[in-house]
Amino acid sequence: MLVILILWPIFFFTDKLLNFQQHHPRAAQLNKIFVPVLIALNIPIAFGLFLPVFFGIGSVITLPVYGYVMYAAFKAVKRGDSTVSFFFFGNLFFFLGIIISVLMINGFLPRSFGYLTAIEVVEIGNIIQLSLFSLSMGSIIKVIEEKLRTVKSEKDLAFQTAHFKDQFLANMSHEIRTPLNGIIGMLDVFFLSHELDDKMNEQLAVVKNSSHTLLTIINDVLDLSKLQAGKMVISSQNVAIKHLVNSAQKLFEPLANEKNLDVLVFIEDHVPALVKIDEVRVQQVINNLLSNAIKFTESGSITLNVSVKSDQLLFRITDTGIGIPLSDQDKIFENFEQVNSSMNSGKNGTGLGLAISSKLIQLMGGEIGVDSEPGKGSCFWFTLDFVVGKKNENTVNEHDKKGIENGLNILLAEDKPINQKVMQLMLNKLGCSCDIAQDGNELIALYPRKKFDLLLVDVNMPGLGGIEALQLLKKQHSNIPPVIGLSASAMEGDAEKFIQLGFDDYLSKPVTFDELKAKLNKFGTLSRNSSKFLLN
Repeated sequence: MLVILILWPIFFFTDKLLNFQQHHPRAAQLNKIFVPVLIALNIPIAFGLFLPVFFGIGSVITLPVYGYVMYAAFKAVKRGDSTVSFFFFGNLFFFLGIIISVLMINGFLPRSFGYLTAIEVVEIGNIIQLSLFSLSMGSIIKVIEEKLRTVKSEKDLAFQTAHFKDQFLANMSHEIRTPLNGIIGMLDVFFLSHELDDKMNEQLAVVKNSSHTLLTIINDVLDLSKLQAGKMVISSQNVAIKHLVNSAQKLFEPLANEKNLDVLVFIEDHVPALVKIDEVRVQQVINNLLSNAIKFTESGSITLNVSVKSDQLLFRITDTGIGIPLSDQDKIFENFEQVNSSMNSGKNGTGLGLAISSKLIQLMGGEIGVDSEPGKGSCFWFTLDFVVGKKNENTVNEHDKKGIENGLNILLAEDKPINQKVMQLMLNKLGCSCDIAQDGNELIALYPRKKFDLLLVDVNMPGLGGIEALQLLKKQHSNIPPVIGLSASAMEGDAEKFIQLGFDDYLSKPVTFDELKAKLNKFGTLSRNSSKFLLN
């Protein structure tokens, strides 16, 4: 009776320890039948019913079952599984006890050896088995602890690798954005300061577009890293839909004009004038889709349409380009995927724009898709949840303000000569005066000498950096004017981090003329020195 009572838990334990599902799949299937049968046999035995019958059954099934257990354990030992050795020898002693007991019961051996009966022989084998099982469990625990240490070590290594990757991306972004700030800034000033003939205008436009393309590639790589790490933060601001789409149209018209393409914008009547969405990320998605449409359209037009459908904003970017085969339409939203190479001849790119757009829309709770047919163009669309904005919230109407006066006194803290030159030219073009501090110490020294309306401070200056300098300024002086941080790192959370550290706002390099103008308009009227101005 004891044999049958303990046989099924041993077999169940063996199944899990030796991983029958992987190494002995047939035995795993039999186990699903065998274990319930053994449990069923225990029920009448527990009540003392038909003991001779079930004793006979136990004697018959014990040998083949335990034989297979020993075979499986032996195979595991041969595979080099050190944790199974104690288990194997424990079962061997118990198996020998069972064999001797069966032989004694069936008359092949004496009914007893001195005071030892058949049952007691099995019990001795079981005691030895359990002793070796405890050693086996100790060995298993050691292996588990070692694996846990390995997992922790690998986790720490993965964390360090991710940290190094983020740091590398931040450093590379900073190093590339710094010269780009000089190129893009100088081009902006040059276009505003000179009357150019068509040929010169075309040549400089190529330089400007190439610079922005490089900046887009850098931003795509950074954004993909943020999205994969789950560090992308979605915000919500009042946004004027008209300004949003008109800005996109204005941005891409020069590129479209090079291919004689029209960029058309339509906003349907029932679209609210103001909505609360993440302006930066929605603008990024629109820009990605417009850029993609222009790239794959050789003639005709690009249309940006905004409507409301089922209480969601619906944006549609329709082109008259080459179209996309049905087999490629799902893949193009994956990382580094582009349209089939035969249709993509000469159309270079990272293959990240659509993938990033898809992830951003999903993060904002919307959907994105494409309707297309080869040779008939494409319609990329995305939907967004929104809340109707209110006119008295944030700065939605800043874009519509008209300048009435200028003349802001600005203190610029920047260590790079090229960045100093670019920012000074831009500020002068905007009618502002500009004093320059080479580092944080010079910023602190120059500040008391003149009444400044606004401070532009690079956060990464050598020596005394912008963050430390700002903290010292606030300790030494009260009611300092608004301070805008400048940085070329452009990592997610930088703006929030710098605002928490005491800055009033943040500009990411390369700084464009329009971005600088918008920030000055925003803070000029808020200057604590009451310098009222708006830029033309």
